[in-house]
Amino acid sequence: MNWTKFITYGDSPQNAFETLCNQLFERYLRRKYKTDLVKFRVINGAGGDGGIEAYGQLSSGDIIAVQAKWFQQSLNGSEINQIRKSIQTAKKK
Repeated sequence: MNWTKFITYGDSPQNAFETLCNQLFERYLRRKYKTDLVKFRVINGAGGDGGIEAYGQLSSGDIIAVQAKWFQQSLNGSEINQIRKSIQTAKKK
């Protein structure tokens, strides 16, 4: 896919990418875990980094989560630190 032609429908590329990832993640969870998926939630953490975009809870109590980051340029130290911070935040919560 040519990400320079990513259609955002008036939203920012970051928000549109997160929405796309959430939709794909939900479809994956529902296909893979079927009736074992007891809950799916999208986290709208406007203005802050909650560590995850969405999560699914399985009947076993396990939680599977997704984090999405939109970077159109090559990753540098700043972007890698953002990813690390999100992972640390998600693990704490």
